Amino acid sequence: MNIHPAFIHFPIVLTCFYAALELFPWNAYWPRTWWEPMRRFFLFTAVPFAALTVITGLLAVEEFGETPASEVHEHAALIFLAVLIVTAALDFYRNNKGDSAVLQILQRLLAFIALVMVFVVGALGAYLIHGDIDPFVTFIHGLFF
Repeated sequence: MNIHPAFIHFPIVLTCFYAALELFPWNAYWPRTWWEPMRRFFLFTAVPFAALTVITGLLAVEEFGETPASEVHEHAALIFLAVLIVTAALDFYRNNKGDSAVLQILQRLLAFIALVMVFVVGALGAYLIHGDIDPFVTFIHGLFF
């Protein structure tokens, strides 16, 4: 039974919300809002959901068989998960050991990379299920094949 489609949207939404809170200066416009706890919630919730999504995806590959396209999708998903884990570890370090401008820049860079990876993994997954459904999916697929 393939339950992978039931999980794929959680890491997408959580990562997009996390990246939006990490990359834009919302606090400058609405200083009394709890941006920091929300940002950390989205990041630390995205990691287990991404891991669960990768696991269910690996189980789906066992059920349906591996193809070159599914292999690239799998590798991209694993890279995305690794980026999220490193981002969460860096955030944990910054929160507990002290912060610096370099660590803030690195955190934002990782947030941007995670956001890009969401789109790459999603496009490759869409190609697996639907084929060349739109110009973006076709473009991303063309980068790898």
